[in-house]
Amino acid sequence: MNRSIFSTRIMRTSALIHSMLALFFLLLLLAGCTEDKVDPDVNEAPKIELPPEEKPQELPGDVTTIFKELETIAQTFDVDAGEAHFIEGKAGGTISIPANSLVDGNGTPVDGGVRIEFIEIYTIRDMILSNKPTVSDGQLLLSGGEFYINITQEGEPLQLAEGKNIFYSIPTDEIVEDMILFVGDSTDDGSINWTPVEGSNVSVDGRQDNEGGVEFAFYFEFNRFGWINCDKFFNDPRPKTDVFVTVPEGQGPENTAVFIAVRDELSVLRMYWDPEKEAFRANNLPIGLSIFIVGIAELEEEFFFAIEDPVIEENQTTALTFEKVTLEAIEETLDGLGR
Repeated sequence: MNRSIFSTRIMRTSALIHSMLALFFLLLLLAGCTEDKVDPDVNEAPKIELPPEEKPQELPGDVTTIFKELETIAQTFDVDAGEAHFIEGKAGGTISIPANSLVDGNGTPVDGGVRIEFIEIYTIRDMILSNKPTVSDGQLLLSGGEFYINITQEGEPLQLAEGKNIFYSIPTDEIVEDMILFVGDSTDDGSINWTPVEGSNVSVDGRQDNEGGVEFAFYFEFNRFGWINCDKFFNDPRPKTDVFVTVPEGQGPENTAVFIAVRDELSVLRMYWDPEKEAFRANNLPIGLSIFIVGIAELEEEFFFAIEDPVIEENQTTALTFEKVTLEAIEETLDGLGR
């Protein structure tokens, strides 16, 4: 082989090797200058766990449990709609229903068997425990008694035919003039608001009892069913004030109810919860009025009771102290409040 050609080939091979080495070192240099990658699992900022949104604290217990346990139970009477009926309740109230006086929801006369439901509430005890205070749009009433009547046939509500009335009487210990009728509608707290019936008339008279004495009663007639009250507005000329009642921590409108009952009268109101004052409140009561303040509560399936008997002072605040009691003890204490 020609020596010059061999040398030329060696030189070309050497140059190619040098070129490849140079390219290799250049790539190494570029790799060394590349920005290091960050491991997100190592250098990521720690996450902040935000607290859950706060919700209003729910108080334990439900005061409606007490009302359900102790409310006045309806008396029931099964009668024939085609006959006249005189019914006397356990507490002394009476109902007189004319024959053939009932119609169904379409106005069709009804015959055959019907069921009468009758609830009598004539005492402070029953007004409190049945959650049926005597208030009309915030105004205190002086009551002669409350009752409920409903008549059904096979579960369907009936009503009185046009021109027909039911005659009622409510027993009373004293003669009170100027009573009128009020009808009741349920409120948000499960109690009742009374609306006066225009043109209604209530008379009071005596009747002979079984022992030869005289019993007084309110008498009236009416053309509807539901809650009915014989009342007059509690008019007292003395200056008025608001009354506040505080209860222990953990108690509020969910598990506690507070009532005011006027001493020696059939007059009861349920106080409402004032969230700004964190207290129960009643408005526009006469200064100098003798009252009972009654608190009942249900906390974790146990029952609590409180009672005070102040005379109302201007901007009065009363703190109630509750004691654990039985339902029977609540009934017995309220029985002692009289009317």
